[in-house]
Amino acid sequence: AKPPVAPDEAKYWKGKAQLKLNRPADAAAAFAEAIQSHPDSPRLADMMLTQADSLMAQGKWAEAAVIYQDIAARFPKHESVAGAIYNAALCLYKGDQFKESSALCEKFITDYPSDKLMPRVLFVAGEDKFLQGDYAAAAPLYRQLTDKFSAEAGPDSDKARLRLGWALYYKEQ
Repeated sequence: AKPPVAPDEAKYWKGKAQLKLNRPADAAAAFAEAIQSHPDSPRLADMMLTQADSLMAQGKWAEAAVIYQDIAARFPKHESVAGAIYNAALCLYKGDQFKESSALCEKFITDYPSDKLMPRVLFVAGEDKFLQGDYAAAAPLYRQLTDKFSAEAGPDSDKARLRLGWALYYKEQ
């Protein structure tokens, strides 16, 4: 006979199923319940990540950013920490909190220089600076993205080239 599934594991998969069914609000609620019911679960970081993903899918940028940052602080050795930092920065950027997003991008760039998410982080970091009017700081971020990661950046590479031109132009004004 199969061993019974642990309650925290069952709740984790219930939430994952809700997210797969494109029901992020139900998924976020399922993960909130699982986290509250099983705060010592070995799956806690995964439950929090997927809860944050569920909130992000709903456009709840501030709530998702808080959870992503909490994951990075509480589980610094977790395999998804770099992604959590990037997602927190992206949520803050989408919520027009450019200064806070920029600080997380700087942390990512320093702590995870060879991570596969670097092109995305450089783009968000450049956007944060550009939208704050700090064109001198935005230009090198866009340049690094277009020079080193053009192929990996996809459509962001073209947008970064355009922004680089504008940043260089505005910087001279």
